[in-house]
Amino acid sequence: MRYQGNAIAPTDVFDFDALTLKEEELEITAATFEYLKEARKVRYHRVRSGDTLSHIGRRYGVSVTKLCRLNGISRNSVLRIGQRLRIT
Repeated sequence: MRYQGNAIAPTDVFDFDALTLKEEELEITAATFEYLKEARKVRYHRVRSGDTLSHIGRRYGVSVTKLCRLNGISRNSVLRIGQRLRIT
């Protein structure tokens, strides 16, 4: 379920055991979308000696293509020690 493009857990609206709505009206507050704060955080990785794009990607579960796109680099870019790479 979505409200203005943001997901709402269906278990907040439906009682699947009884196959009914929990309430006739659902009050949507900031607390309903609290999970988005954590999901939208921008995270960075500081390059250390021996790091490669594929190693960093595996560590964080991000593809090399996405790492390159987020950081404006190519697959063949040389990583510098101390360089910050955006992960999310």
